[in-house]
Amino acid sequence: KLQFLYLIGRVCFTSRRAIMATKYQIQKVRSRPVLTLLSRVRKSMSDPVVLDLGCGAGHAIPHLRQHWPNSKLMCVDKSKEMLHQAMSNCIDSRVTFQCGMLEDYEPRNDDEQPDVVVASSVLHLVENHELVVPKLLNMVTPGGVLAMQIPILNSTLVDALQQASSAVGVPPGGKVLTQHAPSFYYELLAEQASVDIWTGSDFHFCDEEQVLDMVKSLGAGGTLWSHFVEATGSSAQLTDAFKAAFFGMSKSVGDTGKYMVELPRLYVVATKEGHAPTLGARDL
Repeated sequence: KLQFLYLIGRVCFTSRRAIMATKYQIQKVRSRPVLTLLSRVRKSMSDPVVLDLGCGAGHAIPHLRQHWPNSKLMCVDKSKEMLHQAMSNCIDSRVTFQCGMLEDYEPRNDDEQPDVVVASSVLHLVENHELVVPKLLNMVTPGGVLAMQIPILNSTLVDALQQASSAVGVPPGGKVLTQHAPSFYYELLAEQASVDIWTGSDFHFCDEEQVLDMVKSLGAGGTLWSHFVEATGSSAQLTDAFKAAFFGMSKSVGDTGKYMVELPRLYVVATKEGHAPTLGARDL
């Protein structure tokens, strides 16, 4: 009996350790693009108002607060469920939350005019970038920054997700993800800002269960998966269709039982012409 209990305990411990490892891997997936984006955004603004558009479950909040410790951070998302998750994980009084659409957002008063606008893993879900992106830059104070991170949609993971959505009945054009070339964003922003654009990829080696966990975590806290679940109406059907699509086009790496997942991304940092805000400037 003791040996049986010991074996049960070992199985539970091993399972818990595997779950924690998967969660840690997903957290790295979520954090790394934000950290990469912020690596080229200056920290020198003393007390900026930072706007996190499409904040999702709030995974960028600690990184934004660490980058600008004295900032006022405003987080906006269209999903009340995502905002609830973000609020439940945040006890910082300098962080506020608001429900709303990214493309419709407007500062409610001068105190809410942002010095920094961050849009991470959300713009691929928004149409009309030729209108939305200049509007975001216009919203920023002179000398401020618009920082965007956009998933590049020609990865195997996203291809399989799009195939899966078609297989379960999403009509062509019904849920189209938005993608543009780097030159498109440069042309939109260059007249009003200095523009830094680059691309980068993360490579992850995952077993079958980790592949599913990863696709369900794409976007700001899983917004890309939710985007397609909303369109198809069935998470279970979408999961089965995704497995058929992804594992039909992918091979494991040698005898490891792992699949290579590439997550390519486009990064854009536009620094608006003018002078950046200084300490206490809003109180003068």
